[in-house]
Amino acid sequence: CLPKHLFKDSHVVQEQIKRKQAKQDFEKQQLQDLAVKHSQRRQKILVVANRLPTKPSKDSEGNWIFTRCSGGLVSCLAGIKNNFDMVWLGWPGIEIAPEDEDFLTAQAMNQNCYPVFLSNHLINEYYNGFSNNVLWPLFHYIMPPFDKGVNECSTSQFEAYKEANAIFTAAILKVYEDDDYV
Repeated sequence: CLPKHLFKDSHVVQEQIKRKQAKQDFEKQQLQDLAVKHSQRRQKILVVANRLPTKPSKDSEGNWIFTRCSGGLVSCLAGIKNNFDMVWLGWPGIEIAPEDEDFLTAQAMNQNCYPVFLSNHLINEYYNGFSNNVLWPLFHYIMPPFDKGVNECSTSQFEAYKEANAIFTAAILKVYEDDDYV
């Protein structure tokens, strides 16, 4: 024989059943909401590149303007914009003062871009240094240019490369949603 508090019609059991049903209803609603959200948006591609496809500069009146950049990646990806939503993440091409970063981010987002702000020193070390002197030759089956002192400076450049990658990763996580392609 079961104790009274374990009978199906007891108050304690009924409360437990209600809590379990509410949890199941909540989870079901979350799945339905997620399905609706995904059905209402196209899949998105996050293009992560060193540079954005646009470059900000100030006009004669001191207002920020964006100029479209040319290049192979920009041209290549232009054709898929009709099939996917795209957000392009990258360095804006110039060092931006911290007080201008929020405004430039908002303006860039209007163009489906998300700027990754890096100092000129970091760009020089990670991109002009490690990426161009070590990675580019390596991935193109070319010996790195040892005459430029790659062995002597690669440690500081590699540290800059890791720092830049951490900054890019943080930027990706700010715009990434489930089902996005990176």
